[in-house]
Amino acid sequence: CGSDNEASDLPERKGCQDGIEPKILIEPLLREDINTPVREIEVYCFSAKPKILVKFNANNTINIWNEKLTPMDNIFDFTEENIKIEADNLLKQSYDLSKKLSKDFSFVRVDWMIYKNKLYFEELTFSPYSGFHSFQNREKNLELGNLLNIKD
Repeated sequence: CGSDNEASDLPERKGCQDGIEPKILIEPLLREDINTPVREIEVYCFSAKPKILVKFNANNTINIWNEKLTPMDNIFDFTEENIKIEADNLLKQSYDLSKKLSKDFSFVRVDWMIYKNKLYFEELTFSPYSGFHSFQNREKNLELGNLLNIKD
């Protein structure tokens, strides 16, 4: 781990999370063909229940679905255009797998990469966008905040 990130005041942990050196393992292997677009799916899970699924497309558009995999309006402050389309098999697969991966967490965003029509696990994110993006309005913030069970 590099010492340029002041994540900890312990010398052996500077720039590291619990002493683990960050590595990007699979994306460089997948990106051998830079002309093949990579799409991403983010699955917002509350108490192991996927509530919002967002797919980022190569053409600067997004698709958003609710927990019933029904297309929904854009709820974020993103500038990308939201295109309402039906859920496909990869989205359904990411939904099912995200339920399993999120079972131990009150909240987590499970991120997936789609490359050459295959789904790859990307990461678990506990603070999406580090607080730099928000939802479109206060009501949506409150609605989603109420899904978070912090009592357990």
